[in-house]
Amino acid sequence: MKFNPETLFDDLLVSSPNGGGLFALRGGQVQHLDGLSSTGLALRGSTLVRGLQPADWVIYSEGGAFTSVAAAIHCADIHDVLWVDDGFLMVSTDHNEVVRVDPDLRPAQRWGFAGELDSLHINCLARWGDEVVFSAFGMFAERRAYKGASAGAGFVRALDGVEPLITGLSQPHSLKPWGADLLLADSETRSIALFDRQGREKRRKVLNGYTRGIAIGRQALFVGLSASRTPDPGGLASAAVVALDLHSWEELGRISLPAREIYEVLQVPAGVDMAALVARIGAVKINPYIYYE
Repeated sequence: MKFNPETLFDDLLVSSPNGGGLFALRGGQVQHLDGLSSTGLALRGSTLVRGLQPADWVIYSEGGAFTSVAAAIHCADIHDVLWVDDGFLMVSTDHNEVVRVDPDLRPAQRWGFAGELDSLHINCLARWGDEVVFSAFGMFAERRAYKGASAGAGFVRALDGVEPLITGLSQPHSLKPWGADLLLADSETRSIALFDRQGREKRRKVLNGYTRGIAIGRQALFVGLSASRTPDPGGLASAAVVALDLHSWEELGRISLPAREIYEVLQVPAGVDMAALVARIGAVKINPYIYYE
């Protein structure tokens, strides 16, 4: 089944780290909103929270107000954000912890994990059933010991749990509940995979780039593909968003971005004014580590 790119690649926000910034995909066209290195995106109603490298975030509210105060909460290398009932969670990857930020934008709780700084490489969050879960590269004890040793060492675990729910992963990212199951990017293997609650793999799709960023959209499943950080003959020249059929997972099309990497892909719900959200983002000029109100 063929789709019109103008309607397929629409109402999408795509974040890019390491100098990439934030992109809006509207009517099959790519709009570069800014060049601020970006990681996690989370939308609640029409309010967007956006993680920034290295240690900042922005909240774009309906009224246009925003706040950027992560430095005051002592978070480093923010990888993801997730709305919760009374605020949001933020992954401080370098500090090996997850922080809950309350409605007054103060640190309310911290989940710290053993090991040196950035030993587990905790990265992404999701609410799966009644639990908040996170992905990590492995149970390493030394700083960045996962480099060269991440194949099969990654896992997904409940934030308040003890034993992993899913194991045997390779640089996992982008946790997305799909019914009772969990879809994720098994990034090092250039694939996405679906797991049940018992941690059993049900389905896998191999793609031709570093998979990171997933949106289960209205018409398609969107997956971010990043180009390799090292020379890769025959590899992707730039990042791309690929659209897969929701049922068969066959590729419907793809669109390239003027960036090397993708971190998150988010489709704005039909009830949210995408044009107004994009205008709000574009109106904000951000200097990291400065508090705005």
